[in-house]
Amino acid sequence: MTPFRRLDTYPITTRMLEVRRVQDITPGMRRVTLGGPQLQAFTAGTGYPVAAFRSDGFDDEFKLLIRHPDVKEAVGPTQAAGLLNWPRDPHMLVRTYTVRRYDAEQGEIDVDLVRHAGGAASEWAETAQVGEKMQIAGPKMSAGQPVGADWLLIGGDETALPAIGRWLENWPVGARAQVFIEVRRDSHRQEVLVPQGVQLTWLSREGRDLSENLLLDAVQRMEWWEGEVFVWLAGEANSLKPVRQWLQERGLSRDQLDITGHWTRRERQPQLDAGATAESRAEMPGAESSATAMETGGDTHDRFHALTDLVTPMVVRVAVTLGLAECLTTGPKTGPQLVAETGADPEGLPLLLRALVDTGLLSVTGDRYALTPLGEELTDEHHIQELSLDGVEGQRDLALLNLLEAVRSTKPAGSHRASDAHLEEEAEQAQYYGPPLTHHPVLTSAQHLWVQGRSAPAYAALLARNLPHLQVTALVPTPELPFWQGQLDPSLRQRVHLQDGHLLDIFLPAQRPDVVLLTEALTPLASGEAVKLLRRAAQVAGTEGRVLLWAEPRQDVLADMDTHSEALRQFAATGGYRRSDPELRDLFTRADLYATQADLLGWGMTLYQVRGSA
Repeated sequence: MTPFRRLDTYPITTRMLEVRRVQDITPGMRRVTLGGPQLQAFTAGTGYPVAAFRSDGFDDEFKLLIRHPDVKEAVGPTQAAGLLNWPRDPHMLVRTYTVRRYDAEQGEIDVDLVRHAGGAASEWAETAQVGEKMQIAGPKMSAGQPVGADWLLIGGDETALPAIGRWLENWPVGARAQVFIEVRRDSHRQEVLVPQGVQLTWLSREGRDLSENLLLDAVQRMEWWEGEVFVWLAGEANSLKPVRQWLQERGLSRDQLDITGHWTRRERQPQLDAGATAESRAEMPGAESSATAMETGGDTHDRFHALTDLVTPMVVRVAVTLGLAECLTTGPKTGPQLVAETGADPEGLPLLLRALVDTGLLSVTGDRYALTPLGEELTDEHHIQELSLDGVEGQRDLALLNLLEAVRSTKPAGSHRASDAHLEEEAEQAQYYGPPLTHHPVLTSAQHLWVQGRSAPAYAALLARNLPHLQVTALVPTPELPFWQGQLDPSLRQRVHLQDGHLLDIFLPAQRPDVVLLTEALTPLASGEAVKLLRRAAQVAGTEGRVLLWAEPRQDVLADMDTHSEALRQFAATGGYRRSDPELRDLFTRADLYATQADLLGWGMTLYQVRGSA
């Protein structure tokens, strides 16, 4: 069995707490204890229910909403149905941290923050007063102890200490691990529990050059134990990259690696907020969206140009796809050097480079091009994944080329074979969105399940892994079958059957399934096709079976330009879109069905139980 961690996801919540205590754990770490009645279940001012605070995992993350120095009160989200309504406000300061301790009886949580100059959260911790209010958001999920591992490799810098410390205090009996913790100075070492079977090594950067990768050196020199290993690492993002690469070269799979960049070292503006993730870095001051910038300044002409310009967004995406920024991370280079490294056309690339200089992403001195501080954003892994035209997001952007035809026509745009990268993303999302299904009584009582829709095989595997009694058939489009066959864990092949086909095309089975589960299956379909699929699912389930629709209804209270953009991409590509709850119920009615129950589960997802009209 390949080692893995089980995930449990639950609705995303926000609540207001107060500071109860502040204490220094070491000269380099300050602990703030937060508490209050809103750690219990309550009803938000928006009218939505807020579940009691949960934190079951050692590395659960939650967000602190910190007051911006230019405003009197912190700006934060409001509660919606299983999700949060985040304001588009440049004064919102968000940092993500690990829950160091959660005491349900005392109604308290601890958060440990690295002490350093320049970080918004660290500066808040230095001045935090007992009784001060603090809004938090999350956690939105917990990951369990690694399953199927013979031993663990654990490591990180001081930003990983809160998670490692909590992990060691709740260590599973009999587990073995090698643990490496890197700190700035010897005096920053903490008194942590070292259970039997754990070897702990402290690494100190005191007196060492910042370019030295202490964690990589330690991992390469350590004794490599026999058996299956699970790796958990967290800390400075760039220092973790070579460690990840070295582990992959040893043959470790993605499932065996849980590696998180908490912060990124930058000479211009170092950020070392303990537990700060790539997501929180995108929310730092100065990282406001282009939409916000347009709303807060510029004359009408400039704003209109920003709304209508197509060249700049495409120039940036082409540069990311070519890997230009990565070529320039080692220093300034000439045009011919960049042509050689990227393989680009020697006449076309100079045109692109000049455009990038005009955008402010590159500077040019003589004949040598270099990244500007703004251009350094192009080296961020999140931006690369989002903007590369070879990636999943880039392919969605290119679907907008079909938008005019899709909007003009009453015909669906049609479907196409999803790329492996797209299918990998869908499989990963199923692991995050699917866990609440494993606790639902309809599924826990089922014996035979059919699954049709987005990432159906991934949902099938997740349910089979967590429900040992369940037999699952996942219906898979013919072009995608080889990919999913390669993804399926061999230990599940006796209970998970991948069937080539679609509900609309296959014959009715002699033995009907107990449940037909449609996983976000209506989103990519035009309304007429969605109605046909619902009718067919009810026909396959028969009078004794159940039809379940797993969907994320569009919440118009949360709708923003990102929501509208995604809907347009989906419609341009397939003729479908993410529908609201009333729109989904209208499809049920058109299919002569109705929802007997709708359960809000996880991150804004709803499980509809559907049956035929009487």
